[in-house]
Amino acid sequence: LLDKAVATGRDYSAALGELDFALTHLQETVESYDEYLSERLLWVRSVRQPGLHTLQSIPADLSYLLSPKHWLGVLVDLTSPGIALPVLILAVFLAVLYLLKRRGLTRRLLATGREVGRPLTDRLHYTLQAILYSVIIAAVWPLLIAVTGWQLTQTLDATDFSRAVSMGLLWLAPTYFFLRLFHVICIKGGVAEVHFRWSRHSLTKLQREFARLMMIYLPAGFVVVTLVHFDAAALAGAVGRVAIIVAQVGLAMFFYHVFEPNNGALKWYFTRRKHTVLYRLRHLWFVL
Repeated sequence: LLDKAVATGRDYSAALGELDFALTHLQETVESYDEYLSERLLWVRSVRQPGLHTLQSIPADLSYLLSPKHWLGVLVDLTSPGIALPVLILAVFLAVLYLLKRRGLTRRLLATGREVGRPLTDRLHYTLQAILYSVIIAAVWPLLIAVTGWQLTQTLDATDFSRAVSMGLLWLAPTYFFLRLFHVICIKGGVAEVHFRWSRHSLTKLQREFARLMMIYLPAGFVVVTLVHFDAAALAGAVGRVAIIVAQVGLAMFFYHVFEPNNGALKWYFTRRKHTVLYRLRHLWFVL
């Protein structure tokens, strides 16, 4: 009986090996065909044209995306033990510490500009300190988002939705950091105004537009990236389409308000250089 059990086990192991080989071959074939179709079906309609039915499906799509079951799984995966969990706890601690010290950081940032412009006291390290403080202020929340996404990728038995959310967070973190950094640089008394002597009109315009862009573009982009990694077909639904449209409209509004020749961020530059070719062709390159 033992000999028969051993022989059966060997046959079973061999069958599993053949099955594994067949599944690997099948996966490679599917990926090959998927790549082939992706390259050649770019302009072939794969879903219905948007219409009233698209708007009517928004509640169902939102219910699917915001399902408590999905997000409860994300929470469970986020708190599961792993190599990234201590880093996540550290990131949360730094975020809490920032909340307690943010006024002090802002005061130090503004203090670096007090000596700027004075020949006897002005030094380059004041500008470097201001840039460093700006980076620290801008990096806290993106760092927490990035570590949260990394923690979800380190969970071996994470759900498909958790992995998709992690991809969305990992896309969101650097994008949020760059936008927030520019927003901090443009604050009153910050790097751009005191150290680089940018126009107050331009800084007010930029700060307002960066704030608006973060509120519109970042959530929409997060939804798009999450849906792409969770269920690419879901982008054909109402929420995916609306998110893409909102993201692109947000970018269009940002670039329009920033580069609009008559009242954009470069207005102060044009008023001083009306004789240049750049000013004369301002409407042309604005459209481009």
